Amino acid sequence: MPKQNLSCWMKISDEFLRKWNFPNCLGAVDGKHIRMFAPNNSGSMDFNYKKFFSNILMAVVDASYKFVMVTIGAHSSNADPSVFAASNFGKAWKQCPQQLKVPADHCLPGTQTPQPFVLVGDEAFGLSYNLLTPYSGNCLPTSERIFNYRY
Repeated sequence: MPKQNLSCWMKISDEFLRKWNFPNCLGAVDGKHIRMFAPNNSGSMDFNYKKFFSNILMAVVDASYKFVMVTIGAHSSNADPSVFAASNFGKAWKQCPQQLKVPADHCLPGTQTPQPFVLVGDEAFGLSYNLLTPYSGNCLPTSERIFNYRY
């Protein structure tokens, strides 16, 4: 994967705004279990909750579903958030986004208050300063349903 720079991140953010009406978004993160044969003497480290042996592919994609970051090979007994947190990208994203050349906080359209650039992930990741998750529940107000739809 090529390293991202400020102009690459801004292009990704512009694309999320244009395609999904989602400002200040730099990617969507998720994991996928890749089925494999059981390695010799692997025990349960590579046996997942879906009842097969696998490794986890963790990725961040842009608004066109192109890979921005990929890490492969985590034990499938780990959950997606812990795989992301243990990856070099995940550590830098949480602790030092400047290391990844992430743009400084930027005003959302129609506002004067700078907001961080974010990734979006499913509810398993947990909400944080620069990683958004969908609203939970069934009886959501319209604005929250729209957010989840765009999400």
